[in-house]
Order: sequence, then C-alpha cells, then structure tokens
Amino acid sequence: MLNTLQFEYGIGGNENNQDDVTFAWNNVQEEWDCCGVFSNEEAGPIAYLHSQWWLDQPVLSRTKVPLSCCKEKDNGEPIDARHCQDPITDYSQVYKVGCYDAVKAHGDLYTIPLSVIGITHAFILFISVIFAYCFYRNMG
Repeated sequence: MLNTLQFEYGIGGNENNQDDVTFAWNNVQEEWDCCGVFSNEEAGPIAYLHSQWWLDQPVLSRTKVPLSCCKEKDNGEPIDARHCQDPITDYSQVYKVGCYDAVKAHGDLYTIPLSVIGITHAFILFISVIFAYCFYRNMG
C-alpha cells in the first residue's frame, strides 16, 4: 500500500481525469475518513511528502496532502481546504487515521458474525448429510 501511495499516486492523471490508483486512493480516503496508509507519522499523511505526487507538483504551489485527506463538513465539502493543504500549516484539518487501520477496524467488526454464520452453515450441511444417510438406509 505504501509503495502505491508513494510511487503511483497522482501519476498519469489530473484532478478531472485520474488514473486508477489515484481514483482508488481518493475514494478510500473520502469514504473511510482516513489519510495515507498507517496511523503514524512515518506512513500517515506525512507519506505524501515523500511521494512522487509531491515531487511532481510545482514548487511554489505544492499541497501537502490531496483534498481527499481533508476533514469534511456534513455536506462532504472540506472544512478548510486551504489550511488542510497548505504545506506550512499544521495537520489539524487532515485525517489522522491511516486507511489500512480504518479499513481493518471496520473489518474486525464483522469477523465474529461472519465466523458464526460460516460455522452454522457447515453444521447445517453436516446434519443434512446425516439425515440423507439415515433416509437412504431406511429405504433399502
């Protein structure tokens, strides 16, 4: 994940015509309210400052994170896009949670229910086989 963010994000597209990697990252960051990969200083929002996307921006107009990393109002608009993207300001308007951690936490919520459903399904299938065997024995 970190490699795609640092070496493939923002390459081959622009704001209106994004490549697949950029489109995917922007969607994940907007949907899960996250930024970067992990929830730490090395691989979170700071990872963008070590990316090809950052290096390819004109020096005088660089933004520190994509707009999809900016905290949003209820209507989906950034709270303060300028403060969020300004390389001189702090990270108070940027999501602090990394996307790996956000998606993993959401997946962890469903681990136990899905396991219970799977085990229950296997048990029902096993009982069905036993009934079919008993039925077959009684017929012959």
